[in-house]
Amino acid sequence: MMVVAYTITAGSTTFSSQRDRSLRKIDVHASMKVPANLCLVQLSYAQDISASVGDAFTVALGDSQQETQVFSGVIVAINFALEHVTIEAASIFDRLLHHSANLVHEQSSAGDIVTALLGSQQIPTASIEDGNSFTSYRVDQRRNLWQACQQLAIYAGFDFYANHNDEAEFKAFNAAEQHDIHYGVNLLNFNVHQSTPIAESIQVSGESPVGQGESNDASSWLTKKDVQGAAGGSASTLRYKIPVATNKDMAMSMAEAIFTPAKIKTTGSVTCIGLSQAKLGDALNFVDLPHGQIRGEAKIVDIHHRLDQQRGYISRFHWEQVE
Repeated sequence: MMVVAYTITAGSTTFSSQRDRSLRKIDVHASMKVPANLCLVQLSYAQDISASVGDAFTVALGDSQQETQVFSGVIVAINFALEHVTIEAASIFDRLLHHSANLVHEQSSAGDIVTALLGSQQIPTASIEDGNSFTSYRVDQRRNLWQACQQLAIYAGFDFYANHNDEAEFKAFNAAEQHDIHYGVNLLNFNVHQSTPIAESIQVSGESPVGQGESNDASSWLTKKDVQGAAGGSASTLRYKIPVATNKDMAMSMAEAIFTPAKIKTTGSVTCIGLSQAKLGDALNFVDLPHGQIRGEAKIVDIHHRLDQQRGYISRFHWEQVE
């Protein structure tokens, strides 16, 4: 039998399953699809809480053998009632929604630009990969900083999100960490959705020369050329105009990057006994499913951990099949 353990740190106050029984529930939600991870904790009494809005907040979940941090952020609200106190916390990625920039980056990789944008808001980083290299790339105030970083991730075929330590990840999917979900062991609910891909091919049209300077091929700077790249077949084509694609290789690379999520046809969700080790960007491996195996790697794109007195500790993951 799994003995659930938790540790909650709110400001200078720590609540632990080893020392008290005040916990009513923990809700943790993390996703690649939304800017900020969220957490809600409800305790059955309000004594001995030395924390305020803006203080650091972390949650670790697990069992009597090991706890794993599943959330890190800052407190955004504390609500006191007669019989309980509710603490709400969010990732500091929330800052990216409220700020924009008007800058031109020259001779920079996508990773360099993302690092600079994150640094402007003191967002810590974990893994920032290079991605595309741009002769000139403009970030303007039409997008907030989160949207600007997401756009660069789309061009590179990367994921951009806040991890469980509230650090930025800007990288390609790599199923280095895999977690087994066993039918009849820890699987509680399973759902698969198959649909027609949104496109069978992608075409990217770029521009040479680029608007603010020379293209990668300096000799073609004075003569505007049509730059195109494509991925996939020939039917059901989505066409993108991306001026920063200044040569054919970059246009091809961007077309491949955009085509990868466009051709996803299998998604799903799974609910299992609490699995705090699974993180965004990890892969799930489904074992002994009665209707056969899911082909390809199931990338975790959304996580919901919940611990309460009625249902115990359960985890729900939304995943996408990566072929």
